[in-house]
Amino acid sequence: MMTPKELLDIMLGYLGFVVQIEETRNEGGNLTLQIYTEESRRLIGRDGATLDAIQFLLNRLLQAKDQNAEKVIVDCEHY
Repeated sequence: MMTPKELLDIMLGYLGFVVQIEETRNEGGNLTLQIYTEESRRLIGRDGATLDAIQFLLNRLLQAKDQNAEKVIVDCEHY
């Protein structure tokens, strides 16, 4: 089974992004995937819409495999 980090890396690769992903846990214990890329403006999108869509899709894919999967927060350049 793929980890959330691996799945996100594959998703972004299909979209043509070259990224580095850092996996951390925030104060609440939630998994956060921090994305670093030279194309952060394109990845974030207008008002964060693209980043929100990527987070939504990632969580849907994870929950499709495991209904009890924890919610993952996707961030780019600390947006």
